Amino acid sequence: METFLDYLMSSTMFLTIIIMVFLFLFIGLSFLNPFRSKTLNGIYKVVMYCIPCCLMMAPMFFYYGLSDEFSSISIGKTTIVLFEEYERGGEGPSESVCRMHILNKQTGEKTERFYAGYSDGLIGMKGDSVCYKNDDEIIMYDAGKLQKLWSIAEEDWGKHFPELNSGIESMHSNAKYDGPRLPYINITAKNGNKYWVEPFSKKLLLSEPKKIHKAGFYSKGYEINYQDTSGKTFFIVSEGHVQGSGRKKILTCNECLVKIAENPSETFLEPKFFGIDTATRIFVFAHYVSTDKKDFTVEAKDFSSKTVWKKTFAELEASDSYSYGHELNVYATENGIVYFNVGGYVLAIEMKTGKIKWKTRL
Repeated sequence: METFLDYLMSSTMFLTIIIMVFLFLFIGLSFLNPFRSKTLNGIYKVVMYCIPCCLMMAPMFFYYGLSDEFSSISIGKTTIVLFEEYERGGEGPSESVCRMHILNKQTGEKTERFYAGYSDGLIGMKGDSVCYKNDDEIIMYDAGKLQKLWSIAEEDWGKHFPELNSGIESMHSNAKYDGPRLPYINITAKNGNKYWVEPFSKKLLLSEPKKIHKAGFYSKGYEINYQDTSGKTFFIVSEGHVQGSGRKKILTCNECLVKIAENPSETFLEPKFFGIDTATRIFVFAHYVSTDKKDFTVEAKDFSSKTVWKKTFAELEASDSYSYGHELNVYATENGIVYFNVGGYVLAIEMKTGKIKWKTRL
């Protein structure tokens, strides 16, 4: 039923036809006088007029509809969690809300989807536990067992930590900061003091925790860097002075973790680096083929810049008539598997071979 409603709410034509059918139906019914009482017939007519009006407004407030892009992705022990932002409310006053999608990591099967607050709500994930902010409430949810573990409303933090009895002035996570890092919650109390909360242990820290390094790519100024688990950062890609909007040059550098490219003239349009597999000595990245971002190519190169495999947008077969865009918004790599989106599709691809492990439409 949910899948049917998703396709229905994503089809403007069918939705319009259904609304128009119900509109004419109830308007036609409003001409009837089924009761002997004038008062009851008057109430009946008002109800018949109100129902189609409500039907016309209802789609603006439903959470159904196919996904078109995502704001974040987290890889758990057995699950994958994606956050999706979208505008609810149509024309006029609207709000940016979020849906949280939970997938089985091995099969890609969708196991759950629900409203999860507003944009930037995801704090982090550990194992299959995902922590997110819903309005003023911090929630820890078990994505594997599909159950809430605990939640703390903003006004209740003082009950758990005496240091916060004065109340909370502001609260946000470090999830959007540059660089790979473990998540925590930044809290400024109304007494002016600042605190840091590690959500998975629920420990309140009086000083900013030391950065615990996680291997991964991140942006630093006009460069893309790779950071290993020791915290050492390696130069990977420079913006350079390359003709063309968003083009970046893959360069050779003696300070690099790997010798990625022999040809410094090789350029790519807005490349997105997924990961490095040091065992097979390859790295995987994607790049757009045009500035309208309708199509992109995913490919793997070895450390001498030789292409190991390449998949074009058409070969991914991740497009349908309900897709309004094909942008690549989120991606993550774990144990030799790359997880990324193509519009509203989510794919898992083996880094070594380029084989598509699974593909899911959300």
